[in-house]
Parts: sequence; structure tokens; C-alpha cells
Amino acid sequence: MAMRETQKDGRPAGRSRGRGAGARRARGGARDAEDAQTVPVSVLSHRSGVPVATIKYYIREGLIRSDQDPGAEGAQAVVDQIQLIRGLVHVVGLSIRQIRQILALVRDLELSPAALMTGATVTLPLTGPRAADVDEAELEGARADLAAVGFDDLPDAPYATQLLAAIALADKCGIGLDAEHLAAYAGAARACAAADFAHLPLDSPSRQTQAAVLGTVIYEPVLLGLRRLAHRELAGRLPSSSPREEAREEDQKETQKEEGARHAQSE
Repeated sequence: MAMRETQKDGRPAGRSRGRGAGARRARGGARDAEDAQTVPVSVLSHRSGVPVATIKYYIREGLIRSDQDPGAEGAQAVVDQIQLIRGLVHVVGLSIRQIRQILALVRDLELSPAALMTGATVTLPLTGPRAADVDEAELEGARADLAAVGFDDLPDAPYATQLLAAIALADKCGIGLDAEHLAAYAGAARACAAADFAHLPLDSPSRQTQAAVLGTVIYEPVLLGLRRLAHRELAGRLPSSSPREEAREEDQKETQKEEGARHAQSE
């Protein structure tokens, strides 16, 4: 008669296999329970207005987590983050790498608002020359100009190099900023910075962190847009004709008056 297989501890092997299957089912159930604790990507897509493929890309890049709390607050937090990331890409023009750096700053509650703003400023994309593209000797005049308006301690940062290069380029093109013009720009910049610090939500460290980082990043295009609107507003108040055309029109009016006077005398 065939003997039934036994394990080393003497228990029937069949019973062991059954327990193994039960353990696998238990692990599978645990995974199912874990999966049930995630917010479906389709739900996130519907609530955020961002395509499913884009959200999956954000998850693969580690910008958002796929195991967020499925409750109302948890789901809304993910939706808010998805919309933020999309805005940083399409409105501000940040790359995925830069967004990852910005989100790391937002989550760091240990840094001061000043350090957070500085970190966000360094992360912002540049639209002009890089440090390697400029000759340091050409920037000396620009450094002196900035020192004259109180900015004599410039950081070793890409945005400072771009600022110096832009001032130097303006001089080279014959449209340099004179002392009064640059002082007006410096005063406006300081006023903007003071407004940013004055509106930090000091009652909440987490909101303060978010405002310091995201405000620095998102307000940048606001400043540029407002400047262009102000240019448009002032341009509408300027004369439509050039000074030369105005002088020509005045000459024509004088000529017409003289001709009218001579005609009246001849009559």
C-alpha cells in the first residue's frame, strides 16, 4: 500500500499545500485591500480635468503618490497637487526636474521663508544667457550700476548672472538704463518683495512654506504681465503721431492761416 507523503515535521504534505494556498490568498487579499485604499486614477482625472495618461506620467516621475488616502480630504489633496503640477508646466514653464525641486521645497517645513524663496528663485527657468555664455569682464559696468542702487552683494546664482548680462547688453545696444531709470526698477522690485513678505500666512507654518515657494514661482509671470499691461495703458495716452509729424501738421496749419489772411485782404 502506498504511503502518504509527509513533511519533515510529520504532517501530511497535502495539508501544507492547502495552507500555502491560503497564505497566498491572504497575501492577495492584503494587496487588494491596499489597492482599495488608493484613489482611482480615473477619479483623479475626472476631478482635476487632467488626462489619465498625464496623471500616470506624474506618478511614474514620483511627483505624486499613487497610495493616497481615498477619503474626501486625501483625494482633494491629490487633485490640488495634480492641478498645481500642470500649472507649473503649462503656465510657469517649469520642467519635470524643476517641479520636483519645487515640490521638495514645499514639503520642507524646516527652512525659513527667506531660504525657501531663495531656493525657489534659483529653480526658476532662465530665458537669457547662462553663466558660461558671458564674459565676466563685460559685467563690471553692470555690477557698478547695481551697486549704485544698493545691490552690491550679488549671490552666485544664475538669475544674478542673467541680470548683469541683460544690463550689459542694454548698454551695448545703446538703450542702457541710466541711474534714474535703474533706481526706479530697483524701487519697484523692493516694493514687490516687501508685499510678498507682508502677505505670508504667519499663522500656519505649512501654508507659509507653500506661499513662500509657490508665490515666488507663480508670481513671476504675474509681474511680467502687469508690466506689459502698464506699458499698454501708458501707450494709449501717448500722442498717436511722432514729434516730426506733429511739427509738420503745425506748419500746415500756419500756412493755411497765412493763406486765409491773404485771401481776406485781397477781397
